[in-house]
Amino acid sequence: MAMRIDVKGSDDVVKELHKITRGAAMAARDTMLSMGARKSAGAKTAADQEARKIYNIKQADIYGKYKGHTETGSETVAGVKIPSFRLEFEQRGTFTPVHFGMKMSGRGRNKTVKWQPLKAGGLVPLKSSKGFPVFLAAPKGVMLPWARLQQKSWVKARGKGSGYRGTGWKHLPVEVIHTHLSTPQMIDNEKVDPNKRSEIERRMEKTLDEKMKKYLK
Repeated sequence: MAMRIDVKGSDDVVKELHKITRGAAMAARDTMLSMGARKSAGAKTAADQEARKIYNIKQADIYGKYKGHTETGSETVAGVKIPSFRLEFEQRGTFTPVHFGMKMSGRGRNKTVKWQPLKAGGLVPLKSSKGFPVFLAAPKGVMLPWARLQQKSWVKARGKGSGYRGTGWKHLPVEVIHTHLSTPQMIDNEKVDPNKRSEIERRMEKTLDEKMKKYLK
């Protein structure tokens, strides 16, 4: 998933850019660098801020999937190069419910695994792809939610290839539950994207105003 931070617009906008002074061009350059290329890039911060308004995630979940920026082009105005950027977020697979406040509630057979993927709405039951009850286990030291892939948990195992001598019981496969949520999906979500774009524009205007005061004073 990538976000474009671009100085290019219509032909009229480009023509207007070439009318500005060197000081204004330097302000525009610094604004683009602040929004897309520097460590605390304004566009990256805006994406993080808006995603965390909707989803129950931490800043580390966003920043940890930030791949970096790539310069995609530039406009030279009054001898000053004003770059455009693409910011990329990359994630292999999706998060487990652990990232979204997973908890166990109830007792005995009434135990339920719940999670909170959204900032609003509180905890909701975690469901498996096959509809079987979810349980918690930590086979490798990390507590994760699991579910059966078929009705029975155990079957009798006999003969060669069963892993048993004579007659025994064999545990059927289970699967760890992942969500359908990843950082790129959250940032690009229809509830996040419009606000993200508005926030980027707001930050860009504010930064440009500050830079203009610096270079044109």
